Amino acid sequence: MSSLSTPWETPWLVLAAVAAVVAAGAAVYAAVLLQVRAKAAAQQWERLEASLAALTKALAATRDEARELDLRRVEHALLDLRDLARRVEDRVIVADEARHKEQLSPSTLQTQDVGSLSDRIVTRLLALGYDRITFVTPPAELALGTQGDLDVVVEARRDGAACKGRVLVRHGRIHDIQIQSAYAAFP
Repeated sequence: MSSLSTPWETPWLVLAAVAAVVAAGAAVYAAVLLQVRAKAAAQQWERLEASLAALTKALAATRDEARELDLRRVEHALLDLRDLARRVEDRVIVADEARHKEQLSPSTLQTQDVGSLSDRIVTRLLALGYDRITFVTPPAELALGTQGDLDVVVEARRDGAACKGRVLVRHGRIHDIQIQSAYAAFP
């Protein structure tokens, strides 16, 4: 048997040739797909590099600005503002009390509403940072504060801590406030 092939060998050769062509097509498709993905990855990498360069530049600018900022000066300015706000609050309270004092002539001292005195005490304590203010002194005794000296006993909270103390009232005017936290009373 010479060079002539038998009929059963020819389909196998055709099948092998078709398989080779399909494999070559798949390889070409895979190579094109890899090339497209590599190109997309390269473009993404370029965008990331540009973003990184912009971030590096912005970080350097922020670092330079931070070096120029003197935190001690900022802290002192904030402390000055806080002290100024406290002084303004104190001046407003003093002016309010002076206005009430002018309204309290000897004839009106007898008929002054006890609620006004208690309201002024509550307003003053709120301005000082206290909350949940309760009067231990009975309302009947508060009426005496318009005619002479009176120690008004109060309980309140400041920054979550219970506080107790007294408010000294002289002739209807708040003269002094002595309040301390309950934990400060114990060693």
